[in-house]
Amino acid sequence: MRDEDKTKEELLAELVELRRRVAELEGEREELEEEPPPKIGEILVEMGYITMMQLEICLQKQREADRPGQRQRLLGEIMVESGIITSEQLLRGLAEQLKRLRLTRESTGAA
Repeated sequence: MRDEDKTKEELLAELVELRRRVAELEGEREELEEEPPPKIGEILVEMGYITMMQLEICLQKQREADRPGQRQRLLGEIMVESGIITSEQLLRGLAEQLKRLRLTRESTGAA
């Protein structure tokens, strides 16, 4: 199914699943005590979806929204809600992050 044909709920469900898988792989990677994986903001800049200035603004919004006892807002969530990127662009960025994590796991023999 093409991104254009998916409903907002389907895209959100994919986003949640990708985010869960990325978090799972990041946890496995931390166990290996290696260099941390690229962050989603860095990947979105590399892909040309956002500028460094937009990334800094969203990171500031994320810091300002951080409240004790509440879940930290995800950077991608802030970017989509702000209209800086589309949910499809975020999904592509998360897919790239997941791909890089898998490649790193395979190259270290942790697969």
